[in-house]
Amino acid sequence: FSENLARERQNILFRDIASAGFPGDINENIDEAFSAGSKIEFQTNISHLDNSSYPVWVQIIPLTSDDNPLALIVIFPDEEEQEPEREDKKASNIPDTILKTLIDLNPSPMVLFDEDQKVILANEGLSELIGVSSDQLQGQKLPDIGVMVYGLAKMAGDVELLPDNVCIESPFGMQCFSGILISNKEDAITQYILVLQPVIEPEPALDRPAIQELKGELKEKPEEEPIDEPEEEKSIQTEEDSVPADKNLLHFSEIALPGMIIEDSTIAETNPPFQEWSGVNEDKLSEFSQVLISHAVQSRENSGLTFSSLYPAGLKSYRIISQPVPASPDKIIHWFVDQTEEHESIAVLKSQIETLTSELTSAKNNLVEERSSMKNSEEVSGQIDIVEFELYDERYAMDIGMVREVVEMLPITPLPRTPPYIIGIINLRGEVTHVIDLAVLLGERIKKDRTGQKIIIVPPDAAHGDHIGIIVDNVRSVTGIGVRQVTALGNEVNERIQTKIKGIIKVSQDDLVERSEVEEKRADLVIWLDMKEILNQMAGLHK
Repeated sequence: FSENLARERQNILFRDIASAGFPGDINENIDEAFSAGSKIEFQTNISHLDNSSYPVWVQIIPLTSDDNPLALIVIFPDEEEQEPEREDKKASNIPDTILKTLIDLNPSPMVLFDEDQKVILANEGLSELIGVSSDQLQGQKLPDIGVMVYGLAKMAGDVELLPDNVCIESPFGMQCFSGILISNKEDAITQYILVLQPVIEPEPALDRPAIQELKGELKEKPEEEPIDEPEEEKSIQTEEDSVPADKNLLHFSEIALPGMIIEDSTIAETNPPFQEWSGVNEDKLSEFSQVLISHAVQSRENSGLTFSSLYPAGLKSYRIISQPVPASPDKIIHWFVDQTEEHESIAVLKSQIETLTSELTSAKNNLVEERSSMKNSEEVSGQIDIVEFELYDERYAMDIGMVREVVEMLPITPLPRTPPYIIGIINLRGEVTHVIDLAVLLGERIKKDRTGQKIIIVPPDAAHGDHIGIIVDNVRSVTGIGVRQVTALGNEVNERIQTKIKGIIKVSQDDLVERSEVEEKRADLVIWLDMKEILNQMAGLHK
C-alpha cells in the first residue's frame, strides 16, 4: 500500500488520508461507502511526492459499527492508463499480470522480447533449456544467449511460423525447435513472443540417386499437356519434396495451439488441439458456432478482450489472436490462448479478500464487545485509582496500574537517530530504561532545564516487556475517582486530536488540596490519558 503511495510507512500512519496522495474527494467517497453499506470502486490518480500522477483503481469496503466505523481500502494499479517507460525512445514495456502468468505457466520454452531482441521475460522452460535463470536472462539479447530469430521485419500478420528451425546450444548439447512468433504493436512499440515447439520430422524423402533416375525416365517420355488441378491441390515442386502453396494452412494442423479457420462468416475447420481443449468435435460444432464466430469478430475489433464460455470440456477463459491468410483473403485463422487457470487464480484471490474482510469484521465486533465489557466492569467497580501529575502547568492523570514507581530525575544518556520524544536511556539500579518525554509526545516543546522533574517507571508487562520511564514536571498524588466524575470525549474527538484520552475528570471542591488563587479557576479539570493505548501506538510505529 505504501509503495503505491510512494511514501514511507511511518509517514502515512495516523495521518488524514487525503494528505497521503489521494484526491481531496476521497473522504466523500468513504462517506458514500458508509452510507451505502457496501463496497464501492472507482478510478482515480494518486499524487506522488515528485508531483507525478499514478493511475489506480480503488475499492472501499466499509466495516461499520455504532462505535468505531472502519474502512478497508484496496489499491490496484491501473496498468492500462500508465504510460510505458521508454529508454532511447524504444524501451520495453513491462508485461501485464495476465501475460506474465500465461508465459510462466506455459510448459513450452517461451520468451517475450522487444524489436532490439532484448529479453523482457523468459519462462522456466527456456531457463532450463539454456541453463540460465529467468532473472539473469532479462535484459540479455537473444543472439548473445544463442537464440537466432530472423525475419522480424517481414512479418505479414500477428502470428508467423518461422521457416527455419531455431537451434540452441544448451547444457544437453545442440537442440533444434520449430518456432511460433507472435507480434504485438502498440504506440510505436513492438514486442514479440517466441514459442518453441519440438521439430516435427518430415516423411523420409527419396534419396538423391533415385531422384536422378526418376528425372531420366521423365526426360524419355513425350511431353503431355498440363492438366488443371484444383486450387487447393496445387503445389510448388522442389528437388527434395513438395509442399502446399499455402504454408499457413500446412502448419494449421501441426501447431499445438487451439485454432479454427473462418471463411465467409462460417467455421470451415478446427484443428485437433481445439477439439481436445474445448471438447467440441465436428458433430457439436454447429451448436457452438454462433458463440465462437461472435467472439472471433469481437477479438478482431479489440484484441485485448478476454472471453469466458462453457464448452463440453468445461468453463474456458481465453483470448483470441487473428491471423489473416494472404493467399486466401476470405480465410482467417483464429488462435485460442487459454487463460482458464489465470482466471481461476483471480477468483481464488477475490475469495480470500472476502474471507479476510469477514475476519476483520468479526475481529472488530469482538473488540467492540470487549471494550463494552471493560467499560461496564469499570462502571460496576464505582471507583478508579489514578496517579495525577503535571505537564506545562496542566493537570493530567493515568491509571495506577501503569505506574510501578516514581523516581527523581537521573542522568540521561542520549540515543542517536531516535524520534524527538525518546530522550535517551537511564541506569535504574542496573536496569537499562528508555526515557520518553511525554510533553513532547503530546506536542509541547522540549525543556532544556529538567530540574525538579520526575520519572514515572512503567511496569514491563504494561509496555510489551520493555523498560520505559515517562518524564513529567511533577507527580501530585494518587487519587480515587468515581465514574460519575468522568466525562468521555467520544471517538470522533479522539480521532481528530489523535491523542488517546479516556476522558476529562471533574475534581470536586473536597478533592483539591493546597491550591493557589490562580489554580482555583482552572485546576478542577484533569485530562485522563489512556497511557496503555499511547504505548501500544508507539510500539506499532517502531516495529
